[in-house]
Amino acid sequence: MSLILDSLKKVNSTKKSGNAVPPSLLNLKPSGSRGKAPRKSLLVLLAVAVIGFIIVLFMPTDDSRYKVNAAGGIKQDVPQAVQPVAVKKPASDTQPKETPAPEYDPTAANKQRLAAMNSLPEINKPAPTPAPLPVPAPAPEQQTAPTPMPEPQPTTPSTVPAQPVQKSNPSFVLTGRAKREYDRMIDYNTMTAQAASALRSGNSRKAEELYGKALAEKVTKPSLTGLLTAKIRQGKVNEIQGIINNYSYTADSSVISAAALEISDMGYTEQALNLLSANSSKAGSGQIYYTAGIIQENSADYAKAETAYKKAVQSAPGDSYFLYAYARILDVQKKYEDALTGYARLAEMPSAESGLRNSAQQRASAIQTYLDSIRKDK
Repeated sequence: MSLILDSLKKVNSTKKSGNAVPPSLLNLKPSGSRGKAPRKSLLVLLAVAVIGFIIVLFMPTDDSRYKVNAAGGIKQDVPQAVQPVAVKKPASDTQPKETPAPEYDPTAANKQRLAAMNSLPEINKPAPTPAPLPVPAPAPEQQTAPTPMPEPQPTTPSTVPAQPVQKSNPSFVLTGRAKREYDRMIDYNTMTAQAASALRSGNSRKAEELYGKALAEKVTKPSLTGLLTAKIRQGKVNEIQGIINNYSYTADSSVISAAALEISDMGYTEQALNLLSANSSKAGSGQIYYTAGIIQENSADYAKAETAYKKAVQSAPGDSYFLYAYARILDVQKKYEDALTGYARLAEMPSAESGLRNSAQQRASAIQTYLDSIRKDK
């Protein structure tokens, strides 16, 4: 190596002076043998060594980019992304065999789901009630001993299912106007019930107050009739017509008739008839005339009662009770032929009750027999 470096220095100094390098300047031998001409083979070896050293010195360290192809040339590869280096595990003595991936089987999946469903606990299923055991009849010679009660068996959560908890319906929630109407209805029913109880117990003043509050909440015929009754029982007969005028749409013939009968029961017959007469033009006047006939019949004024019943029948010809009352008042006054006509008409009325129709037939047959006997005597 020292010989090569020494020769290179001489070549370098000769190049700087501009002269050609003679072969004698290349000292390839040791200092003891200098002055002799070098051989050509040594020069070739020197050149090859220098070229190899330069190639090794300037060649890039990463030689993976260059590969020798089959033709003997150098092929440059395109750099690729760095791949993660897989860590190799130490190989064991016995390598596991590769098993193929299981295929999806719908039948097996359904069987698995069915098995999972069957394994679930039962929900809200009532426990079966055991049938009572038959008790054998005791023999006549033997005395019956008390049957020992069976000891209660402890129950476990697995044998007795939990009972379902009754919950209120959360969807039934009243709000706004519906809630206000519901509250008013509750208040109205409460007040009318308390008023009716006070009226039955004889506390007419309390009943009047409660019925008045109920009417302020909701105007109905029961509450209006109760208010009129409470006032009549306190002797406030003169206020009745004014209240009827204030509630003219609600005070129909049935409300007025009930008030008139209440006044008549209190002993104010004339005031009751005057109330009926003042409201005879209302719709359903047949009810008013019928009530007037009852009051007059109870007062033994049969002629006026006959007139009232006749007007009731004329107002409502299809009402069987009005016709029966009219035929009866004729019968009471011994107007048998007119009464027979009324009874016969009632017996053929399909809308009449069976009991009322049978009674009219029997009375008509008795009157007919009586009239026939009178004609024979003549």
